[in-house]
Amino acid sequence: MPPKGNINAKKAKLYNSRTIRTQLSDPSFTEKEKLNIADFLRAREFEISSFERSQLNTKYASSTRVFQNLPRTMRRRTASHNVKRIPSRLRSRALREMQNSTNGVPPKKKRSRGRQIYELQVRRKLLKCSSLLKKVGGLPNDKVYGNSNIRSKIQELTKQIKELESSDKERKPLNNEVGSYDNTGINAYASRPRGNIKYYKRQKENVWLPTHIWHAKRFHLIKQHGYQIPQSPTQKCFKSMNRQNKKGAVIFDTSYYDTIIVEIKGEEEYKSLLLNITKYKKRLPDSFLNGTKTYNNWIYLGDETNKVGKAMIYSNLSINKILVRVYPSLFLSVFEYLKSKVQNYFSESNIYDCRYSLGSIDLCGPQAIPAISKVLHIVKDQNPASLKVWKFLASSNDSGIVPVGTTIAFEIWDPRLWKKPTRVPPPQMNTEFTINDLVVSLNEGNCDGINKTSIEHLLSSEGRTASYKDQLSIKAISKEFNKVSPLTNSIQHKEVAPSRIPVLVSKIGQNKWTIIVPWYWVLPIWISAVHVRQVLPGGLKQLHQFNFESLNPTFPHDFPFLADGWFANEALGKLNEAKYSKLKKSSVNTARPDFEDPDLFSPFNCDWTAIRNFVFLRKLSKKSVEDLAKNEPTYVRHIEETVHRELNSLHDIKQQSKEISNIYTGTTPLPIPIALYNKNIEFHAAFVAGSYEIENLVAVANKQLPVIQIAIELVNKGTISDGARLYFAGTGAEPIPPKLDHFYTAGFATSGAYNLSEGHATAIGLIRADVKLQSNHNFLFIRNIGKTTFHLAKFHEI
Repeated sequence: MPPKGNINAKKAKLYNSRTIRTQLSDPSFTEKEKLNIADFLRAREFEISSFERSQLNTKYASSTRVFQNLPRTMRRRTASHNVKRIPSRLRSRALREMQNSTNGVPPKKKRSRGRQIYELQVRRKLLKCSSLLKKVGGLPNDKVYGNSNIRSKIQELTKQIKELESSDKERKPLNNEVGSYDNTGINAYASRPRGNIKYYKRQKENVWLPTHIWHAKRFHLIKQHGYQIPQSPTQKCFKSMNRQNKKGAVIFDTSYYDTIIVEIKGEEEYKSLLLNITKYKKRLPDSFLNGTKTYNNWIYLGDETNKVGKAMIYSNLSINKILVRVYPSLFLSVFEYLKSKVQNYFSESNIYDCRYSLGSIDLCGPQAIPAISKVLHIVKDQNPASLKVWKFLASSNDSGIVPVGTTIAFEIWDPRLWKKPTRVPPPQMNTEFTINDLVVSLNEGNCDGINKTSIEHLLSSEGRTASYKDQLSIKAISKEFNKVSPLTNSIQHKEVAPSRIPVLVSKIGQNKWTIIVPWYWVLPIWISAVHVRQVLPGGLKQLHQFNFESLNPTFPHDFPFLADGWFANEALGKLNEAKYSKLKKSSVNTARPDFEDPDLFSPFNCDWTAIRNFVFLRKLSKKSVEDLAKNEPTYVRHIEETVHRELNSLHDIKQQSKEISNIYTGTTPLPIPIALYNKNIEFHAAFVAGSYEIENLVAVANKQLPVIQIAIELVNKGTISDGARLYFAGTGAEPIPPKLDHFYTAGFATSGAYNLSEGHATAIGLIRADVKLQSNHNFLFIRNIGKTTFHLAKFHEI
């Protein structure tokens, strides 16, 4: 019934639009309110079929294109105009859509004429010569990669081809047609890989990772440390990566991590070197020394206080070799230190630069090993212990029970010889030996999963070269699969590709594994691994996200007390300042906190220099903050006619802090203003006790402020951003809100955001050592840059 009462025209129209009228006079109604369904469907058969047909026509006549019907993981932004970015099964339909649309018709290519055709023919001939050189087992020399013209390059390639065709097979540099070779520097730096002639100009400044072409189509890349590194997928993936890290596996190409191999014949020198660079000072664990476990901790360069970063170290005394895997920014300092040590030993020792001869793949998540085991097909004539350990790990639903440092070494077949991922057969059930027994033996280091032949091949140039023998191209693998039935999942690997790939698998963190393989085998393993359903690829941002969500610091962002972390902090400050300076005056509010006087306390990064200056200058004045606040600023007074200023008020300290860097007159640059707290250092212990002394302004500029690394969680609702200020909450049992002043700043949050794993905002930061050790509670206050609101938070030391 229509609504009662007076209604306006708008409401009447809305009521009529929602009314569905019925036809009770239809012959299908046997009675007034009863419908004979069979008669009704027969009478309406034509209408129903027409309705279904119109639905299908509407679906196929819609404005959505074929690339919009793909799942989000397969969508590409350039697919709207580049048909090659669409899966091959849908390209014909995409071409029809582009030709039928008004604005989507691809423009006709202009035909090249005259000189252009000749240049294209010459370039084509150059590429043909380079591919022919690979087939005869050669590599282009320096003349080909020089600045000569194309004709000279073709002549040089032709000359090389003729020489190689007439030479013996054993003397040829390559043992395959793909162009894979071992690029190792012996007691010197390795030469940079140049890649194919077609793209060699793009690699003059930054080296491409083995999976660069794959990542370039799907990732944002960043140029750092001489590499082009995958930063993050082009699609939004913050929440999906969090879910994947909890339930599945995320894979990373970490071949930009640099690898060094040290060979030492003498046992005493061998152990002495490990004691110098690891945290062990008296005795080395047998599991680490014999290669059943890896070392994943701080690396030292001689002195106990000289920490340079964290590294993975693998040692195997039976073959007298040590593998050191470090972040690329640490490579030069670590390589030079190890080289100087090796040269001083009397025994026969060598150091190998394996940056471009060993690659690595990292995996995160509880399903990391079960997922990657589907593409790592082990050669069966291996060490039975390594096979048993691998089968147990592949069948486990959670690799978190496996101790950190667990290491396995074996050899595998080319994973591309299998069409789709294949599960590892489960281990034989044995009541005498279960998964719990395996975990116990792995914890004690009694289970040896290292195949000696595999580790020897992996850590030697000859073994890596042998693994490339008769390496197949993608075209050759497709030909082999065409010879067998389409239903066949794999081909005879022993006959088609007899080469064996040495692999080292090690657990380097909680639910985090690394796989080290020869450089040119990274791409075949990667292509097969990304086809596993439980695996998603990630980049640098995802590594930072996973570390942050587990409240673990990320190198170098969260390590400003190290050289690389301090450089990253300073670079970030310069970028933020340049960005801020370009803003319009209307959008800049200089009255906000931290922006009133940016020269005093920088709002663009973690200004540890200012905190160091305030703390040590107050100590130099020998007055408390309250006493300094009572004194009003007066004219400048100097101490006994020197440039040193008398510190009588807070204003004096602030002004002296601005000029402190100009006081230092040495030739060397100023040291990092902070250092990680170490109770064994005399000044650090005195600083916490408050019994230290500051002699003059030069001492203020040279001394380092002891800090402690902490993890922070908000007590109530709120947000934390990078660079947030941390404030001392008092020494009493209850936290006291701080005053908005630089003298109460205790530290900074180096990484802060909403934590999806915790369900609230968290952060990783550093605070002064005296604040942490003198307080009777674990609370502090946080204020974001440019804000006035304080948030109460609790913290614990990392």
